[in-house]
Amino acid sequence: MSLTSCEKEIPFDIDDDGKKLVLNSFIGPNMESVVVYLSQSQSVISSAPIQVISNATVTLFKNGNNLGNMASDGDGKFSLAHTPEAGATYRVEAIAAGLDPVQAQTTIPIEPVIASVTAAELFEQEFSFELVLSDNGNQDNYYQLLLVILDDFDGNPSITGFSTNSPLLADQGSPFGGEEDGTEFFFTDAFFTDDAFSGESISLELSASYPSSPTAIQYVSCTEEYYLYKLTLQNFYENNGNPFAQPVQIYSNIEGGLGIFAGYSFDQVNIFN
Repeated sequence: MSLTSCEKEIPFDIDDDGKKLVLNSFIGPNMESVVVYLSQSQSVISSAPIQVISNATVTLFKNGNNLGNMASDGDGKFSLAHTPEAGATYRVEAIAAGLDPVQAQTTIPIEPVIASVTAAELFEQEFSFELVLSDNGNQDNYYQLLLVILDDFDGNPSITGFSTNSPLLADQGSPFGGEEDGTEFFFTDAFFTDDAFSGESISLELSASYPSSPTAIQYVSCTEEYYLYKLTLQNFYENNGNPFAQPVQIYSNIEGGLGIFAGYSFDQVNIFN
């Protein structure tokens, strides 16, 4: 099986007068509440602080059924006690005075499957392991791979970097380039599609610095809008401040405004306990 990289054309609308409602939310089956953040967009030439929107009507729908209005928690945060369901379609609508109403829709992907993970091998201050990832061949899939420190210094999970020489992730790692042997380093996470292994399984070998806390690998299945948003956001940060780089517009799927409303699900396997 040969592995090839592909390019996607990412559409966007650069017409922004600085007076649009911005809605940001990621939802998945591991959540006890759906959380939405609202703010007002700024002109590209503005240096004013971000203006959050705390007085708004935000409504959540599941498969067309109204789940109710989300409560304002202040600082532009709205929440509703509900655990998103894999396979369900969610829509959010938001109305705020003086701004056009917005809405967006996303479908929570079915949980992906980590078929197997080999026991980690230790080499001085590093460890490596092999994992086999399965793919649902009935649809186009978008994935995110993360190495998570489950109990970091403050007791909260954190994301750590890892290396791999898999052709699937070639030329997607560090913006400073990989090693001569094709090894790429990912500071946080890696994104890829199932173009190279649709309906099949693929094996990846990863290595990372030896962790001091329990560690897990997360295999995330995400929607296309999640994938495009994260990739353009990553490109934005990599090019920010570079006078020779082309401007990067961050992807949005919010109708009538800006931002992101996207779903995900994931499988997780502990590497170190």
